[in-house]
Amino acid sequence: LKSVTLSVGLTDCEMTISTGDPEGNANLAAMFNTIKSMSGSMPAPNEQAKMGKKLLKEADLDASGDELIVTVPTDVFLPMIMKAAEENMKKALGKGKSKATMGDMKSIGMAIESYMTDHGSAPEGESLEALKEKLSPFYIKTLPTKDAWGNPFQYKYGTGEDKERYWIGSGGKDGVFNGWDQHGFYDLDQPGNEGNDVIFSNGEFYYGPKVK
Repeated sequence: LKSVTLSVGLTDCEMTISTGDPEGNANLAAMFNTIKSMSGSMPAPNEQAKMGKKLLKEADLDASGDELIVTVPTDVFLPMIMKAAEENMKKALGKGKSKATMGDMKSIGMAIESYMTDHGSAPEGESLEALKEKLSPFYIKTLPTKDAWGNPFQYKYGTGEDKERYWIGSGGKDGVFNGWDQHGFYDLDQPGNEGNDVIFSNGEFYYGPKVK
């Protein structure tokens, strides 16, 4: 594509697409028309897909020379854009909370490792709340006890040969922690993954989202 211009008016939204080649514009128009003719039989499992079908149905196409003009009624186009923007905002907020949670887990881990240097083993306690007096303020000024979603962190300490092992867990968005036997990394952009757990142990994550 050479350029895409979107103009939003009170009644119509007009998208002007230019490939820089009349034949290319004609091919685009043919593709749009084919999709439009098929839109009635397309599955629409969610609200956004339904709006997409409606957009295709309502669109008028005009391929004339240097550009392809797609005109859609504003009341059809804007709700779809707003819905997409809302979904993107939710994803961004979810990623932000995941990163904040992972940052807190690293800070907690550093405090526990400093404690282990002095005491030879991970601090004992059934929860991070129970570790406050052992870790704060000497090893960490303020000990986070809840993740970014407001749910209590999970904590486990090793004994015997594993006395210098510790585990910190978060139940993710849904707050349900599914145990310590989870490994690997997942993509937060995939539907359903926003509720997955996060697990940190001895300086590294071994289950959690892929983050940049």
